[in-house]
Amino acid sequence: MMEPLKVGVEYGVIGLLGLLAVWALFIAIERWRFYGRVDPSRFATVQTFEMALTKRLVVIGTIAANAPYIG
Repeated sequence: MMEPLKVGVEYGVIGLLGLLAVWALFIAIERWRFYGRVDPSRFATVQTFEMALTKRLVVIGTIAANAPYIG
């Protein structure tokens, strides 16, 4: 009775880690493309420029920090 549950949990955890890895990869690619074409003169202040540079990086950090606990 416990074996099917064990297999389901194992595949669920691996699937979740896989989805999180794909999500982080998409964000990393998007950021890489943005960094290649960003023009600092378009931003009025240093703070808005910094906000644009760090947008969505918290997602990658959160995934990286929590992945060991999920797995």
